[in-house]
Amino acid sequence: MTTHPVQSFGVMPDGFGFRDERVRIWTGLSVDANDTPINRASHPLLAIGRFRDGVTPEYAAAQLEALRSHWSETYPDHYAKGHFAVTRPLQEDLVGDQRQALLLLGGAVLFVMLIVCVNLAALLVSRGEARRREFAVRNALGATRRRLVRQLLVEAMLLSSIGGLTGVLLANWLLAALLALYPQRLPVWQTITVDHLGLAFSLLLVVVAGFVVGLVPALNATGTRLQETLKDDGRAATATRPRVAARSALVVAQLALSIVLLAGAILLMRSYQHLQRVDLGFDPERLFTFTVSVPEGRQPDPAAARRLLAGVEDRLAAMADVESAGAISNLPVASAGPPDDFAIEGRPAPAAGTPGWNARYVMATPRAFGALRIPLKRGRLLSERDVAGQPLVALVNETAARMYWHGDDPVGRTIRYFPQETSPSIRIVGIVGDVRSLGPTMAPPPAVYVPYAESPREAYEGLSMVFVVRSRGDPAGLAAASRAAVASVDPALPLANVGPMSGVVAIATRQPRFTTVVMTFFAGVAFFLAGLRLYGVLAYRVEQRVREIGVRMALGADSREIFRLIIGGGLGLAALGLLIGVPAAFALTRLLGGLLSGVTATDPITYGAVIALLTLSALLASYLPARRATRIDPIAALRGE
Repeated sequence: MTTHPVQSFGVMPDGFGFRDERVRIWTGLSVDANDTPINRASHPLLAIGRFRDGVTPEYAAAQLEALRSHWSETYPDHYAKGHFAVTRPLQEDLVGDQRQALLLLGGAVLFVMLIVCVNLAALLVSRGEARRREFAVRNALGATRRRLVRQLLVEAMLLSSIGGLTGVLLANWLLAALLALYPQRLPVWQTITVDHLGLAFSLLLVVVAGFVVGLVPALNATGTRLQETLKDDGRAATATRPRVAARSALVVAQLALSIVLLAGAILLMRSYQHLQRVDLGFDPERLFTFTVSVPEGRQPDPAAARRLLAGVEDRLAAMADVESAGAISNLPVASAGPPDDFAIEGRPAPAAGTPGWNARYVMATPRAFGALRIPLKRGRLLSERDVAGQPLVALVNETAARMYWHGDDPVGRTIRYFPQETSPSIRIVGIVGDVRSLGPTMAPPPAVYVPYAESPREAYEGLSMVFVVRSRGDPAGLAAASRAAVASVDPALPLANVGPMSGVVAIATRQPRFTTVVMTFFAGVAFFLAGLRLYGVLAYRVEQRVREIGVRMALGADSREIFRLIIGGGLGLAALGLLIGVPAAFALTRLLGGLLSGVTATDPITYGAVIALLTLSALLASYLPARRATRIDPIAALRGE
């Protein structure tokens, strides 16, 4: 390998990160058709272009398709492997895997806001009804309806403004914690803050919400029949049916909205629990990992670099607290290895333009399978005899055996990588279990494991390897010993990504865990507000029905009948909420399909839990009003009339 100095000519802004925030140095790229590693046989590059004014994505895709057709005609052998071109917007490429989760959380925020608005509207309706006599007197003294409505709107706007200001302050305080909890770096080049645009949007939202929420209660409280209020004698009277129905409808709406959120949260929780139980194909317990890279030019050739890293593996395996140690080019769950096409000897190649035989290419030492506890399904594992100069061998996983051999036994068969004319034959000696190398949510891809010491593919030199060390005790205690073992071989070798394998697995599930936690929080808030409102309505009903309850008790109704009457009212509202909310949840939770694993959007256990929780909430919300109703003195109630 040769090295050459480079001159720095620019500094990017602080916080700049494109596609991979770990990259800190960018160098110029020289593309040559034949003389550099970056040529037409290489596939690590991403082409980025900005359209001229008036150019559409469809036109650009058509132009790229013309280039692809020319390429396939000029290089038919290379194109026969099934290559194709894909174009998509850069924004979709950067945030495509996060868009659904962010939209889901945005929808949850909207639902919670709707519930809060309904709660505030119900509060203003009740407050307006309690002040109808006041408004009637003021109207009789000359106050116009417009003036009364304006006053109530101002009061609603004041409440909305106080809530909005409190929300902005809380958002500014909790933003750092929320971003720290978020599992991935958001693809932006500026710090996320509550800026002027956010404040303006919040102000607009406060104004619109306050006006909409306050208008209907204001019009209801200052209706045209306001003067009839003065004809009442002021004694406690039962609320009219329309008013009771309006309050009940608001409660049912809150319950229905909260059911949708609750169903989504429970589905995500069950999906996350399933991910925790998914068989990863290896055992992450008591496993410690780190990456060692040999800098270019540090060793005279790749074979010397491999011998150096093999010495590191020997030192690790000899440590007292180590059960087994190995090295692998791509750590399961964190990386799957580069996809590489191959040919199966004795079988005709796929037709031109169709996908070829492709599998993840992974280099491993024989000890890696024991350290990771990847099971052998057939044949044999890699051994210490599989070294340079010996016949080339490889293992395939079950997915590759199933996809490309269709039930036949691949053990003993041979494969060749491209170009076939110069690549040696590699004999498959065993089949190992599938490993979820792309993460718990993704199916295991087909994979080919080759001995690190043989390195049959010159394109993959193995200068960077991940060491997997299985500890006899707590793996966190191996950090210092592992650094010392590497330093004993070469003090200049850098270590990276040091930590227990359990942390790597936890990182792979951060996105579903974050979505589940935040969604559950919003669902809990919504459910609490709905239950609180249900309690308020039932308590108000008891207050308005004191005379009715007194009459019932005077006519012989006992406390149990009164208790059942109030409990039945609460359960009736809950039943209406379920009648509306469950079908809505069935429809909306289908949008979670891409975020669920091991559970469907129509999971019966989830909806059974929703029904049980809502029933329990209704019983709890009804209990105190029902108990208060049973303690009403019928004589006092009738005397009050």
